[in-house]
Amino acid sequence: MIGDPSGRSAERNLLDPETLDRNARAIGDQLARFLDFTPGPSAARMIDNREWLGTYSLIEFLRDIGKHFTIGYMLAKDSVKIRLESGSASPSSAT
Repeated sequence: MIGDPSGRSAERNLLDPETLDRNARAIGDQLARFLDFTPGPSAARMIDNREWLGTYSLIEFLRDIGKHFTIGYMLAKDSVKIRLESGSASPSSAT
């Protein structure tokens, strides 16, 4: 949905819920070739991050999760440095 774990210098496009659902189904179909999702004690499970992240408000997210990512930690990341130096730290600066 959002984020950029690949270290690219540009942000990912936000996807609408229908596209996210379609992508999740496609990933599930691919994984089903290797994993058994049949209900049972050893069934594989695929969890959509929206199921737990979607329940957080901004304040709760910053309080519970954001506290683990200090400014120093973020500034040490090359992808963050590059974005800040190039001025592409926000989507509006890309235009």
